[in-house]
Amino acid sequence: MITSFETTKLTRVSDIEIPDVFNRRMRTNVEAIDKIFGGEGILPGMAFTVAAPPGCGKTTLLLQICEQLALQGYAVGYVTGEESSVMVAYTCRRLKLTELHLCYNTDISKAMEMMKELDFIIIDSFASLTDAGSKPKEEDAISRLTAAAKEYECALGVVLHYTKGGKFRGSNSIPHTVDCNIVIEVDPDNTDLRNIQTVKNRYGCLYDGGMTFTSEGYDFDQTIDGSEYKTLKAHGKKTKMDMILDMSEPPNITVDRVVAELQVAEAYARQMLYKLGKANKLVKFGTGGNAVWKLAVPVAPATLVTA
Repeated sequence: MITSFETTKLTRVSDIEIPDVFNRRMRTNVEAIDKIFGGEGILPGMAFTVAAPPGCGKTTLLLQICEQLALQGYAVGYVTGEESSVMVAYTCRRLKLTELHLCYNTDISKAMEMMKELDFIIIDSFASLTDAGSKPKEEDAISRLTAAAKEYECALGVVLHYTKGGKFRGSNSIPHTVDCNIVIEVDPDNTDLRNIQTVKNRYGCLYDGGMTFTSEGYDFDQTIDGSEYKTLKAHGKKTKMDMILDMSEPPNITVDRVVAELQVAEAYARQMLYKLGKANKLVKFGTGGNAVWKLAVPVAPATLVTA
């Protein structure tokens, strides 16, 4: 995959030759999956990351993508470095996936060697590679992996983990080096939905939508795309905020109370309380774990006295 065009001379764009690889996109023929990658398909040699908190369905989504590509005749490999191949195969059995090939491996050189024979490879996860572990090693590892992907025209997907603070684990150079970054989160208003966002895509359009997540994996027939999903999210958040404002006092409104009564994540509860405070709907007293919120009492306008 040769996509570089290095020259210091200004050149008319119509005179720059576009490589044929851009016309050889890999499609899963599942509309919901293809939309994640911009709608046109997966470019051979592109590198992408998938980041999400634990339990969001990273592995499930990637296994299902691999299966659909394998069904289209592409050579697909799933490299696991955290779970054994038996454990991943057991997951595949539950998801009724039969066509993809997988193995256990934590050696980056072996993973690069596999790319020579594959069209699509997943590394689950980047943290499991023996060459990772420090910023210089991580930068070297992601550079070598993406270079090999482009040389062998093998699309590469790398799984990243989130820290407790909600940020992906690893060097900042990882998402900057790859061509596409995909983020998965549990929808705070509906735990059966996953919010899937493509926050960067050098070779296609961005995506932001919701997919139904079940015990048998993602239901690609139950998706909510674009503005419809954003409207749904906005409505869900407003409903939750109204529920907070309807809470009786005492007891005082706290983060723990919002989490328990509304069944939402702590970070989401804090975000809603912060926004209600900024809107002068709630007043915060105290800091940290001892903070409480009370309903703001409107101040009556001063009476105008005229002589």
